[in-house]
Amino acid sequence: MRIYPKPLSIDPEDIFKHDCFEREQFCIELNALIESINEPLVINLDAQWGDGKTTFIQLWREYLKARPDSVETIYIDAFEYDYISDPYIAITGSILKSLQTSLKQHISQEKSKEFKNAALNVGKVVLSKSIGLGLKAITLNTITSEDFKDIEKDIGDTLKNSTTSYLEQKLEKNEDEASLTHFREVLKKSAEEVRQSQGFPLVVIIDELDRCRPDYALEVLEKVKHLFCVDNVVFVLSMNNEQIEGSVKGIYGADIKAKDYLQKFYHLHTRLPKQYGSGKYNDRNFGNDFVKYCQSMSERFELLNTKREKEAADTLKLAISSFAEFYDLSYRKIEKVYTILMPCWPRMHTYAWDIISISALFAVWKLERPDLYEKAKSKFVLYESLYEAAGFEDFSSEYYSNFNFEAVESRLSIMYEGKSDEANRPSIVGGSLFSPDGLRSMIIKDLETFRFSKR
Repeated sequence: MRIYPKPLSIDPEDIFKHDCFEREQFCIELNALIESINEPLVINLDAQWGDGKTTFIQLWREYLKARPDSVETIYIDAFEYDYISDPYIAITGSILKSLQTSLKQHISQEKSKEFKNAALNVGKVVLSKSIGLGLKAITLNTITSEDFKDIEKDIGDTLKNSTTSYLEQKLEKNEDEASLTHFREVLKKSAEEVRQSQGFPLVVIIDELDRCRPDYALEVLEKVKHLFCVDNVVFVLSMNNEQIEGSVKGIYGADIKAKDYLQKFYHLHTRLPKQYGSGKYNDRNFGNDFVKYCQSMSERFELLNTKREKEAADTLKLAISSFAEFYDLSYRKIEKVYTILMPCWPRMHTYAWDIISISALFAVWKLERPDLYEKAKSKFVLYESLYEAAGFEDFSSEYYSNFNFEAVESRLSIMYEGKSDEANRPSIVGGSLFSPDGLRSMIIKDLETFRFSKR
């Protein structure tokens, strides 16, 4: 077992081997769309935080590389650069770095140098605000001290005669219109050259926007729209729209129509597909996305070493996937539930299936519903109160057909002095005898402390 899951490995020979959500078809459709378009295109890839946007992007990028024409893409982690006041630097630096490295074979040295000079001219004002951060760091080492010497005088003059607010105002008003127009034209010609060479537009992926400072995230959208939208350049903005809409309201006020505001920054909106809410699942291994993801967690946490562990991991998979769908957990939160349970796995995998299921439920509550977890820790709470607070009246056993929730309910009612006549009957768990309250205490103690034991 592991405390943290193994990183997702992508086999170049079988890219979707570990893709438990079967999103290869989505990649095919996305490629067909992008390949058929020449004009500027901004695609909004929308999904909740923790629903696998970054993982999908990794798979998609590898899928493009595996094409006969070996398509290279530009990836920008926006969160990594949100300490910079203006995202122009991060976006331009990433494009320039790719033109000098991974896309080098698709563009002439002359065109790459022309783009670099055009970017420097537009960036004079922006760079002047960022000198203290270290020029080479903020431009991804694409601008050297020698390059900087050529524009040092211009920046120095600007600093002497202007305040920071004036500089920002100057940039926003696009006073150097000729430089901006030239920059866009050079970017357009560079992208056209890349497309002719690799048979695919220049694709720039901006990820983690929903993790950035609200003002920075909106600045990224503004810059993409006003500076980088040219023919044969496709931007894919990976973000949780709901989160960004909250940022819009936080900056511009609650009365703004945030959804309408965001729509002006992209041409197409698509949601990352998943089978959430698709109906019953009856296959023990692959029924819906939650079950598939929990199966992958069993593998990545290395829980399938022995027959007993495999049986326990299967029970855990069905329990966590059922409660994850019931409480609408993201995939990242499902991973955190597994992480909570891993320190007690050496003991837990020896428990009866209903005890494993209750442990999973308590771990979900500890992460997502701390109010319910605090209730569960109390020996004085009645099961009826816990049942009502948890909303279990909406938990349909018919829907979760492979998960025996009635048996879990029965065990919970015994533990919390509920409806069963067996309330005082002790249980044997892991070779030890436990009273119903002792059983509750044991599960809580497992989740509260690291209790490693020899196998």
